[in-house]
Amino acid sequence: MVALTIRRLSSRVVNPDAETALAVAPLVDMAARRLPNALDVALSRALTAAGVDETVVIGLPKVKLRLRIGAGVDVDNLARCWAEAIVEAVMHALRDAETTTSSLGLGTAGAGGAHGSDEIAVFADPWNAQTAWLRAAAMGEPEPWWHDALGPTNAAAILSEWIDCDPARAAALLLDLLVATPDLPRLLSASQERRLAAQLLARLRGAVRDTLEAGSPRAAPHAPLAQESPAPPDLPGPVAAAIDAIASDRRNLYRLAAWMTYGAAWTPILVRSDADQIVSAAEPASPAIPGLAPPLRQSSETSGEPRLAALAALEPSATAERAPPQTAAGVPVMTGGLLLLLRPLGMSGLLDDLHGDALRQALLSMGLAALHRITAPLSPAARRVTLERDRPLLAIFAGARPPDSPLDDQVPDPQAYVRLDLLMARAPEGVAWAPGATRRLYGDVDPFGDTPEGALARLALRPGRLSWTAWSADIAWPLATADIALRRAGWDIDLGWLPWTGRTIRFHYDGVEAS
Repeated sequence: MVALTIRRLSSRVVNPDAETALAVAPLVDMAARRLPNALDVALSRALTAAGVDETVVIGLPKVKLRLRIGAGVDVDNLARCWAEAIVEAVMHALRDAETTTSSLGLGTAGAGGAHGSDEIAVFADPWNAQTAWLRAAAMGEPEPWWHDALGPTNAAAILSEWIDCDPARAAALLLDLLVATPDLPRLLSASQERRLAAQLLARLRGAVRDTLEAGSPRAAPHAPLAQESPAPPDLPGPVAAAIDAIASDRRNLYRLAAWMTYGAAWTPILVRSDADQIVSAAEPASPAIPGLAPPLRQSSETSGEPRLAALAALEPSATAERAPPQTAAGVPVMTGGLLLLLRPLGMSGLLDDLHGDALRQALLSMGLAALHRITAPLSPAARRVTLERDRPLLAIFAGARPPDSPLDDQVPDPQAYVRLDLLMARAPEGVAWAPGATRRLYGDVDPFGDTPEGALARLALRPGRLSWTAWSADIAWPLATADIALRRAGWDIDLGWLPWTGRTIRFHYDGVEAS
């Protein structure tokens, strides 16, 4: 449900007859108290009819309305008419600013500026509005008139809210903002930077701990950090240059964000006990920042100047590329059930002790092996088309971009088939074909029968729509696709934030047939 915030509402009843005006005034006051509920309903309906996503943020400095109030007016009807008049004014301003769904780029990643003139400010969602405010503040520009209607009004509180809400998106936007606005660090004191870095690291650790219990890949707890793995490649140039330009005692937050955004598969390194060296405790005398988590406490061996010495040679990998922007309606995929393997895969322990490039390659090989088995009965041309259509799905599954060569020409690691067989041995029994799945891929014929390959195909061959951003992925299936065997086993429970893929992954059944 959308919400409309009115910063100041004033009304005046005008009538030649003073007694009539005085009699109507109390009714107007009563209608004003009922206005918020009426506004929510009217605005939601108008945005849906206009094809505008309800996450849009629209700011108008002033709206003037004239309403005619007839004799015997009903308070509820007055509130409804009042709300509709306000919504009509908002939508009219939106049309004047030419901010349609396509021009807004709704659902896309990255920071966006206001569209239109000084009389209207339009953003795809509140994150983009706050990003615009942070850019203006970092560049020393005057604060926009609408900034105090967005919640927190200082950089530390905004970033803290981001981290609490969606750490993966917070990390990605923070780096994008840092590259676009090199003066961003000046908005934070050293103490605030350390507290935010501690908060981000705490969320990272908490997510790994929670998903460990629910079935995400586990970190190796014992091997010395120096022996974990060779160093991956450096960060992309603009990001590395922006971080290097920051004073050495102010880089913790941005280094953590870089790890999460470009080196998600190295998450096991970050959540080890050695990662306490990433963030030092804020000075006891430092004032607390409202809404910020308390800093993580260091051991005596790592107290003092904040540092990343233990991670100096382990920069995030530039090969773990960010995903392309999300499309508004998603893209059709055939093997959407591939993502259902992620939770049980973690619970199986088959990927323990893997991280970085090794984890990415293991996931890519397993995903590719599954897709090869499912498409094996198809003709070469149909097989290539199906695999290439589901390339984005494989990238989400592995947390990395697959090689550019055709997927049907790639050969999975033999170990991937071994892991896949061990995983499918734990699959729930009684999983049925998704409605219409065999018809759409095999011509309404079951080419596998009661075989391990058939069990994999029945689980993974689930046509749906995949939408994604650099920090999230959503697979939507028709309602009829829901399977009681999967539900009982908990295999279709939302995955949530998976730090080692750098995304929040969600499943839902929307009742709409995928095309």
